[in-house]
Amino acid sequence: MTHFFSELSSVPISCIKAHLLVLVSQILHKIVAIASVLDILQVVDLILDRAFAKFSYK
Repeated sequence: MTHFFSELSSVPISCIKAHLLVLVSQILHKIVAIASVLDILQVVDLILDRAFAKFSYK
């Protein structure tokens, strides 16, 4: 672990900040993608519920 920190201290802080920003943005994109998939699934679930409700009433 100390080897990792000694390597880290030789890297400029701006470089570390840039890498962190990239990581955070990638994580946010994944969260947004998962959220949109869940939204789509909710809509599909709603449509299926309504379709089955119409068939069961007849």
